[in-house]
Order: sequence, then C-alpha cells, then structure tokens
Amino acid sequence: IITKAVCTGLVSLVAILGNILVISAVFHVKRMRTVTNYLIVNLAVAELLYILVAMPPFFVEIFSLYNWCMSTYTRGVYFCKIVNFGQYLLVPVSVLTLACIAADRFFAIVVPLKRVLTKRVFYWLVPGIWVVSAGLAAPVLYAYRVVEWGGHLMCSEEWGEGGIAQHASRIYTSMLFVVAYCVPFAVMATMYTVICRKLWLRKVPGSQSAKKSSKAVESRKKVVKMLITVFVVFVACWLPVQVLALM
Repeated sequence: IITKAVCTGLVSLVAILGNILVISAVFHVKRMRTVTNYLIVNLAVAELLYILVAMPPFFVEIFSLYNWCMSTYTRGVYFCKIVNFGQYLLVPVSVLTLACIAADRFFAIVVPLKRVLTKRVFYWLVPGIWVVSAGLAAPVLYAYRVVEWGGHLMCSEEWGEGGIAQHASRIYTSMLFVVAYCVPFAVMATMYTVICRKLWLRKVPGSQSAKKSSKAVESRKKVVKMLITVFVVFVACWLPVQVLALM
C-alpha cells in the first residue's frame, strides 16, 4: 500500500511540476507567447486540474477511505458529483485541445501564407473548448447521485427508470467515444497525413550541394517522425481507456 501511494504521489508531483514549468515558460518568455504555445498552456492547465481532481480518488482507494469520503453529504457530493464531473470534463478538454494544436500546425504548414488561428480566434477557441466539454460532461451531474442505503451514504449512477434510461449510460459513453475520441482521431489523422505529405514532397528551393540536400531530406524525415510519434502516442493513450469505458 505504501509503495503504491508513494509511486502515485511521485507521478502526480512530477506531472504537476512539469505542467507548471510549461505554463511558466510560456508566460515568462515573450517569444513563446504564440497561439500554439497558448494551446499547450490550455492543455497543461487541463492536465493540472485533472491531477487535482483524479488523484484524491486514487488515494481513497489505496487507503480504503470510501466510508470517510461518504460520511457526510458535503464530502459525498464532492467525491461523487464533482470528481466524476471533473474527470468527464477535463478529458475532452485535453483531447479537443490536441486536435486544435494539430489544426494550428496544419494551417501553418499547408497554408502558411494565410494565418487562420490568430490570437483573436484563440480568444474564442479556448472558451469554446471548455464550454463544449462542460456540455459533454453535464449529464454526469444528473446521473451521479448521493443516496442513502442501509443507513450509509453511497455514490450511485442512476439515469432514471424504464425505457431508454436503462441504456442511457451506454448511449452516453458511446456518444463520448465518438465526440471525444473518434472525431479528434479522424481530424488528427487527416491533418497529420497531409502535413507529412507536404513536408515529404516539399522541394528545397535553389541549388544545393549534395551535403545540403541530404541534410534537408534528413530534416524532413525528423519532422515526419515527430508528427507520427505525436499521433501514435495520442492513439495509444486514449484507445484503451475508451474501449474499457465501452465494455
């Protein structure tokens, strides 16, 4: 138990410090204040909040503190409604932000002469991400309820009675799978494919020596590998979570 708690704590601490450093770097270094980096800051903020929301339940499970968490109605509401809402909210925020970063890179590379994601667009984009994510997570506030059972408070997932309510949980999970995984997956796959093709087929202007030409090719390969890595990591991280949620 102690080992598991220490490992969880260390991972959380590293994640918190890493995201704080990212946020600090962007706001303290003037040349880093770009739309892309602001989107990365939004991603870091979402991950920070997710750690603060998701880690307490891990420690509750490790130290078997469920009865303490549900010993009062106030704590019950926090661990039942707020924690679950936070998790359902922050995952789409992260995923949609990653998709927006892909879109920003797409427009910057494919149509470099036309800046689409300007700071003005960014000011609307980020609130939009949070509003959409909050809308996706809102049903959780209804479904997760603190109920009394056998003289004890419990966190229960209830979508109503009869008819469609019996399948509401699966319908909701499937909807999240489409919106928070499949759509961003398709967007990122398409955009990164076009980006890779653009970079791979782009010809370096002017006459070059064989050495310079070789360096240009290697540089393009590195960029392509980086983009493929980003895409693969995205798929690898989210697919197991989404599949388990559907089961």
